[in-house]
Amino acid sequence: MTTIKSKVQKPGALAYAKGLLFGPPKTGKTTAGASGAKTLLIELEPDGDVTTSLRGRKDVDVFKPSTPRELQGAVESLHGAEKNTWDFVTVDSITYMVEFLAGDTISKKITADEDPRRAYQKVGVAVNQILGDIMLLPMHVVILSQMKILDGSQEGTPLNPEHGQYPLTLDVSPMVYRMIAPAVSFIGRTYKKREYVEEAGKKKIATGFYVSFDDGGRSPAGSRLELPAEMANFDMNKVAALLTKEGGK
Repeated sequence: MTTIKSKVQKPGALAYAKGLLFGPPKTGKTTAGASGAKTLLIELEPDGDVTTSLRGRKDVDVFKPSTPRELQGAVESLHGAEKNTWDFVTVDSITYMVEFLAGDTISKKITADEDPRRAYQKVGVAVNQILGDIMLLPMHVVILSQMKILDGSQEGTPLNPEHGQYPLTLDVSPMVYRMIAPAVSFIGRTYKKREYVEEAGKKKIATGFYVSFDDGGRSPAGSRLELPAEMANFDMNKVAALLTKEGGK
């Protein structure tokens, strides 16, 4: 008989990093999420993988499921026959997963002037089930999400991170948020800013890509790991190495 004693472990003994990155479009979410070596990018957004930083990467494989059943079958395969094929799995994105799973159903309800709330509830359950299975994978996992602003007049509008006028959050339903937020070890907000860099002895303006893990309560950004408040050019390999340093796998 299995006993509790045989299954216990010391606090903080993480084997794999499970995290979430959110932010406006074109702020480096996919690049950061797929920064780990031997990454499987599960791409649900149209052309989400069409980014310059991924071109030529031989350690990133992109899987684009065509049906919800194909997506579920892929997750099942990662738990079974293909569990040792990749070290990192990135899902892009949970915001678009709702459209992928039930976009047609919801659209038909709205077109027919029917109440779509039941359809949204059902797809919320489906999203949580898939996310729950993905979070249990024996590998590092990064979930990507779009960002929304908690202000009725400007919801969804990208916000300059220096201004801080409105609170920011994930662009997901409350049902999905309640499931995913506590399930991950870190939540990072992606953003970009113009900055001066030196090249050949001359300064020029360039675009810097950053991830924030501390927005001072303005967003869900935060980490249970020893990550800095802000990281330039986020690298999942460094997060995985941090786990090893702290006694994980």
